[in-house]
Amino acid sequence: GEVQWTYNADGPCFASPVISTFGRSVQLVTLTESSVVAVSPDTGKLLWKVPLGNAEQNIVTPVIHDGIVLLSGVGEGRTYALRPTETGGKWSTEELWSNRKIPFYMSTPVIVGKHLVGLTNRRGGQLVCSSIDNGEIHWVSSPRLGENAAFVVAGSVVLAQLTTGKVLIIAPTTDELKMIAEYI
Repeated sequence: GEVQWTYNADGPCFASPVISTFGRSVQLVTLTESSVVAVSPDTGKLLWKVPLGNAEQNIVTPVIHDGIVLLSGVGEGRTYALRPTETGGKWSTEELWSNRKIPFYMSTPVIVGKHLVGLTNRRGGQLVCSSIDNGEIHWVSSPRLGENAAFVVAGSVVLAQLTTGKVLIIAPTTDELKMIAEYI
């Protein structure tokens, strides 16, 4: 096929793009070298853009849930939530919450119910569960679990494969880390 459009405002990053609908607008949301942007997947037109704190370390794929974009990065040093809105044909974003205690570096967190579960790079890698509504931390695991992890939601549980190869099955709760099983 032929190239339909390009977005050349700044360099690429390591995160994957995500397609989502905000209101009635389908948008491709992705990180660039210095920003998070949303473009029309049909035309490539820039819809909204928010600067990020660290060029070249934008790795965590945006997580989108109920019209909210959840972002994180070690350069940002935080995890935060944005709500894109359209008024009079112009798009803007509102920051809903921010939590500097749980930055994610190379591992994209997942959502289970109202929980955001991931691996923060703090203290050698810690599993963390926080509220997607306000960023409040529900629990944090013991330290030194690894540099990164891959997460998969399976019903009401999360499977986490750590850099060591260990697979954890976690039930997100608001009280404590509930480990269902661990495979080495």
